[in-house]
Amino acid sequence: MTVKPRLKRTLLVIGSATVGLGFIWLVAIATPIWYRVGFWQRLPLLDHRLIPHVSAVFAAAFGAFFGSLSAFYLGRVQQRSDRREKRHAALIAAQYALMSQWNIIEAIRVQHLEELRTDPGRFAKLKLYWFPMAPSFVPFAELTFVLETKDPNLLHEIQLAEQNYRACA
Repeated sequence: MTVKPRLKRTLLVIGSATVGLGFIWLVAIATPIWYRVGFWQRLPLLDHRLIPHVSAVFAAAFGAFFGSLSAFYLGRVQQRSDRREKRHAALIAAQYALMSQWNIIEAIRVQHLEELRTDPGRFAKLKLYWFPMAPSFVPFAELTFVLETKDPNLLHEIQLAEQNYRACA
C-alpha cells in the first residue's frame, strides 16, 4: 500500500496539531489559577495532588504512542525486506529457468545437429531426443513487479524467450 506524500503530510500535521493541543491543554490546567490570564482562568484547576498521576498517564500515553509507532515502522521495514527478498528470489528463479532452457537448446545443437550440419539429408538422420527431466519454466506470476520498473518491456522479452524455447523444443 502506498500513501501519497500529500496525504502523509496532512496526516502528520493533524497528528502533530492534536498532540500539541493536548500538551497545551495539560499545561494550562496544571498551571495554578493565579498565573492564568483571560480565557485560561475559565479552565478547570488541576489539584496539585493529581499532578504525579497526570504525569504518569501522560508518560503511559507517550510510551504507548511511540511504542506502537516503532512497532509499525519495524513492521514496514520487515515487509519491505520480505518483498525485496521475494523479488530477488523470483529474479534468480527466472534467470535459472532461462539459463536451463538455453543449456538444453545448446546441448541439442552441439550433440545432435552440429555433426549433421553439412549433410543434405540431415532431417532423416536426426536422432530422437528426450528430456531426462522436466525443464524449469519462468515464474511469471512472481515477476509482475518488473512492470513497475524503468523497463517494463523486459517481462515481454522474457516471455518471448520462453516461447521461443518451447517452439524450438
